[in-house]
Amino acid sequence: MKFKHIRTGAILEPHSDFVLEQFQKSPDLIPFDDPEPVAAPGDGDKPLSKFTKDELLEMAQEAGIAVPDGAKKAEIIDLIEALKQN
Repeated sequence: MKFKHIRTGAILEPHSDFVLEQFQKSPDLIPFDDPEPVAAPGDGDKPLSKFTKDELLEMAQEAGIAVPDGAKKAEIIDLIEALKQN
């Protein structure tokens, strides 16, 4: 089962039961095959570069992405985009 992040549009696929459970609980993720995805209010198709570093860190955490300590905003964006391409 895949999930779509409603703010970034990233398609995420959990690789463990624990992550699947967390994805199912997250208000920011919807099943990928959902016929009518719900957009986050006010975000629209906001590019990742427009999010704050804290928002990007939250997105990465929700997606199960390990972000190194001291990572810059651009590095976090690269990590999130790399996950979207997989």
